[in-house]
Amino acid sequence: MRKQQALARSLAPPSTNQGYQYLYLTTRIRQPIGQLRKTFRGLNIESNRIIDLHYPTNNTLAILVHNDYVGPFTKQMTDLKLDNFTDFDPTDPQHIKNPIYQDRSLTERTHQAAVIVNARMTLILMKVRQLQLPPSKKQPNKCSAPLKPSNSPPQLPTHPQQLWIPMSDTTLSLININGLHKNAIHDLLQHTPTSDLLFITETWLSSPNKYNTNWKQHHTYGVPTNTSHIRHTLGIALLINPAVMNLLT
Repeated sequence: MRKQQALARSLAPPSTNQGYQYLYLTTRIRQPIGQLRKTFRGLNIESNRIIDLHYPTNNTLAILVHNDYVGPFTKQMTDLKLDNFTDFDPTDPQHIKNPIYQDRSLTERTHQAAVIVNARMTLILMKVRQLQLPPSKKQPNKCSAPLKPSNSPPQLPTHPQQLWIPMSDTTLSLININGLHKNAIHDLLQHTPTSDLLFITETWLSSPNKYNTNWKQHHTYGVPTNTSHIRHTLGIALLINPAVMNLLT
């Protein structure tokens, strides 16, 4: 039935309600994106019509859909007693949790919030573009938009020849993590969306553990402690932003 509906939409006249929008849902827990899509499918919701899912902050789920699907989606959610939608502003500086911005002025925090949102949207657009390109059109060694350093919001490419990232424009971040749990990596990456390369020291991970993220990972594992064979001391990880991964490999 859904396949027939999708085929019928391809033959329908152009929509008079062009565009896309994010709906924001307050959630009790934070789930991996793959699990979220399974959850939606289990609720008989067409997850293939949900273009993007991410958490802009804790307990808030962002859901990107076409304007034509807003009505059917919200009705189906309401019928399931899941009407906990919220008026969420991702550019509000109160959502910046990184402590280095705690004492900055409101103007600086507002600017940084815009930088984070723009960087996140750029990555999402690149992911959507890669999914939509036929195999013959995909560029194995190029990324679909340039990333700018974190002091200015990223700009989308205006010409097809701009689909690359100069190495001089890559942004490197170095963080001493002191044993971040591998499932908590999403919270860390939320504060570093403009980073192209992320070095993490004191990971404490033991082989062959990795962080639960789609960022490319390279690990130099530490050594077991005297009191635990599970937690290792030392350890270094390099995480590569998926937007630049093909360029660097």
